Amino acid sequence: MKGKKRKKELKTLWSRIRYFVRDWMHVLAGTLFALSLIMTVLGVIGIMTPYRDLDPPLKDIIKPLQEPERYDICMGLGGSFLLLVSAYYFFVNLYRRWKFNRLFDIDSKAKFLGNLNELEELAWNLSTKHEMMVEEKKREFKIR
Repeated sequence: MKGKKRKKELKTLWSRIRYFVRDWMHVLAGTLFALSLIMTVLGVIGIMTPYRDLDPPLKDIIKPLQEPERYDICMGLGGSFLLLVSAYYFFVNLYRRWKFNRLFDIDSKAKFLGNLNELEELAWNLSTKHEMMVEEKKREFKIR
């Protein structure tokens, strides 16, 4: 009996995590995009600029990166990779939101029914808020 209860709790925890990530993907992707951009810029500055040519505020930031381990190269390459991945998720999410809003702002029931499958898929990809918006619009048009 204990094993079944434990599996149920883990399943619930996993579904909570999954819904959290789905609902906050635009914030997570935007934050990761900004942080990876900063990492890339600092890495490139560390790689391209000799330590002696830097102004005092940048010297304090770049000096630890140019120590024997060469973290500037790791930051430049890792930041570039993260920048590509996070930019993809960020801009795909923005595109989905734009497309959802464009398809959702239709006053005709016939056009809404034609776009319903695509709207439901976009809502599922975006967030639970968007799913509730589609359900509300379906109730408004009296669609089952």
